[in-house]
Amino acid sequence: MDADELLGRYRLGERNFRGADLSEVNLIAAELPGINLSEANLVLANLTRANLSEANLNGANLIGVDLIGVNLSRASLTWVRAIGANFTGANLSVTNSIEAVFTGATFDGANLHRLCALGADFVGASLVGVNLQEANILGANFAGADLHMAKLAESNFQDAYWKSAKLPPDLMLKLRQHQRHRIHSADTSAETA
Repeated sequence: MDADELLGRYRLGERNFRGADLSEVNLIAAELPGINLSEANLVLANLTRANLSEANLNGANLIGVDLIGVNLSRASLTWVRAIGANFTGANLSVTNSIEAVFTGATFDGANLHRLCALGADFVGASLVGVNLQEANILGANFAGADLHMAKLAESNFQDAYWKSAKLPPDLMLKLRQHQRHRIHSADTSAETA
């Protein structure tokens, strides 16, 4: 399916595009709130500045997708594969994610306020300057991730794994106080904003 077909069907009221093959599609600044893209193939698609608020992306393949400035607020990202995806400046506030794979993804400057992520894989991800305030992230793997300058007030990282992660000092202190985190060799040399 190409971008014109998807946008035309969406304008006519269709919202269910489950399992659609949208690899390499160009949907820059597309207005698609509430769309169902569960199990869709979006490999290498360009969704820069698209509005996907309240979208269902469960099980979608987002490998290498460009999501710069995308609005994914209140979206569902359960079981997504977003390896190497670019979420720079994206809005993922109040988004839910279970066992998503964000290995090597870039979230720099993104809004993840009140993100709920269970068992997510952020291995090697860049989360520089992200807003993770009030986030509830349980059992996530942040090995090798970079979280310097992240905003973390009221966040919960229970049972997270932090080997070789670059952490702001306030997060390192919080993790040491709670003792339910694996923080082997974490780097706390990063400055907080």
